[in-house]
Amino acid sequence: QEFLGQALKIDEHSTDLRNAYSLILREIRRKQQTVQVEELLRIAQESFSNRHYTEAISRLREAAEIDPAHAEVQQLLFTAVTQQKEQQRQHLLEKIAVEIQDSLDRDDFVQAQDRIARGLDTLPGEGLLLRLKAEAELRKREFDTQQVVRIVVLRVQELFAEDPQQALEAIERGLEQAPGNNTLLQAKVRVQEHLRTIEQNSARAQSLLRAHVAMETRNFGEARRVLDNAILRHG
Repeated sequence: QEFLGQALKIDEHSTDLRNAYSLILREIRRKQQTVQVEELLRIAQESFSNRHYTEAISRLREAAEIDPAHAEVQQLLFTAVTQQKEQQRQHLLEKIAVEIQDSLDRDDFVQAQDRIARGLDTLPGEGLLLRLKAEAELRKREFDTQQVVRIVVLRVQELFAEDPQQALEAIERGLEQAPGNNTLLQAKVRVQEHLRTIEQNSARAQSLLRAHVAMETRNFGEARRVLDNAILRHG
């Protein structure tokens, strides 16, 4: 550029000199742009390595404006945009998961299931959300079962002494809603034992009454027979 500049001072009308001078200027500009692109690419690669995708994308777009055909710039730009979207997806997923977990911890299953549904609309097929959905459904069933069991147990406690048969019926209805629940099954066993005890006591009393009636009429054979049968049945 310096030599051609001096030559043009000597012969400023030379077409060859002017063309050569323009060519040199374009080459200088190309080299400057190459250096600039390489510097932007270096900064972008460093930002990309540190997962600062927004910064990397900004520098790469600057480089692409200078040299749209630069293959390495285009490849890294594509990768950075993809990684940025994935990073944003992960951040959104973590935020949704925290909100869902918070609702589950408060036993607010309606809000949890609503947040899961909206999350799956935004992130269809996301594995974590599908697992949380299954967990929420399971925990809701368990919670509903616990509520049923609690209500039934309280009802049984009220009826146990006065009307054990109704207490047993309440347990049976509870088992229809909570099949196989261990608490209700144990309560059923206790009520059934209580009913058997009442029946046995009633049967013993009836046997003694019949024996006393037979003895009062001096029918000692009948009294003995009634008592022998009662001993065989009740010990």
